[in-house]
Parts: sequence; C-alpha cells; structure tokens
Amino acid sequence: MDITPYVPQHAHVINGYSTTGFMINGTLNEGSILIAEGECRAISFHEASALTSEDIENLLQSYQGHLEILLIGTGTKQASISKGMVELIARKFNCQLEVMTTGSACRTYNILMSEGRLVVAILLVDKAPV
Repeated sequence: MDITPYVPQHAHVINGYSTTGFMINGTLNEGSILIAEGECRAISFHEASALTSEDIENLLQSYQGHLEILLIGTGTKQASISKGMVELIARKFNCQLEVMTTGSACRTYNILMSEGRLVVAILLVDKAPV
C-alpha cells in the first residue's frame, strides 16, 4: 500500500533545514523565509523578538481571508511573541497561530500543506547567511 501523501504540483515542500537556511523543492534558500503553498520568499528577520505587529501585517496582507494556520519557527530555541501580536493575528487574520522551533515548524508545515490546509510559515534561522 502506497502511503505517500499527495502534494500538489505547484506546492513548496521543505526537504531540509539548517541554522542558516532551507532546502525547498530541491533548491537551497539561505536565510529566513516565508513559505506557503504557492510562494517561498526571503525575509529579513532572524529573531522572533525582532518581528513587530507591522511586520506581520506586511508579510501576511496577501493572505487575509485565505489563511487557516500561521506557523512561526523561532530558530533552534523556542521563543515567544508578544501578547499584542497574538491578538493582532487572531483579530486581523482570523487564523490559528502556532509558535515553535523552526525544525518543528518545517515538519508541521509539510504535514498541513499535504493535507490541503491553508498554512503559511514564517521560518527564522539562527544565523544570517554570510
């Protein structure tokens, strides 16, 4: 019995990750990224504490009304985000927020994406690429 999950052809799959970047569909992406089913782009943040409510609004504005789950991967160590940011995300984007280590966020993203869920992940690296 084949149990390989169905992955849409245009989907971005995370094949691997390190403290400096991500392997997405076989291509190395250095630095932090925002990833969704039809998009993968570099972002300029490397610490969860550096993310502001305005940053989140700018990163997610094209997903308003099209987002079920937002994952924030905070690097190799679990970090928290402000209560104000949690409230903004809940109010403005009406989605579930999960904050976890980047490795956990990568694995969770792949599972949710393969289930067809409307998931976006902000994945932060520990070190800026040189």
